[in-house]
Amino acid sequence: MITVQLDKKKHNREAFDCGADALNNYLHVIAGQQSSRDNTRTFVLEDANVSESIIGFYTLTMTSFNLNALPEKLQKKHNNVKAGGLIARLAVDKRYVKQGFGEWLLIDALKKLECYATQLEGDKIFSLRLIAHFCSKSRMCLYNSSSIVFSK
Repeated sequence: MITVQLDKKKHNREAFDCGADALNNYLHVIAGQQSSRDNTRTFVLEDANVSESIIGFYTLTMTSFNLNALPEKLQKKHNNVKAGGLIARLAVDKRYVKQGFGEWLLIDALKKLECYATQLEGDKIFSLRLIAHFCSKSRMCLYNSSSIVFSK
């Protein structure tokens, strides 16, 4: 499985339904606009049998953060960091739930963020940081059940 960047001409965004109106609307209407303005990048997992069908998606963007909100030890370690990567949205179509795709997308998104952080490490402007906003109990369970370990 691989994720690809959302292609408005190829991917059938209108058929996607995760059950959350805000996420559906984002994919149907806003994701392409945000990408063309270089504000975000939306990645989709295509159905292997019908590549136009979207199993799920996530959106990556940059975010600034207040170093003072971090524990003192981390403030010292990252004192030059000005921004971090953010998984802004993540959703799986209702037709594909409970098949492990949500966890797979989360891990894929984190790997992309880790890759970007490693590439920019010398610039000290980017940090791998996960900010989670739970939309429902089922989504919270997905994040809690994910065992993610990055090693250097």
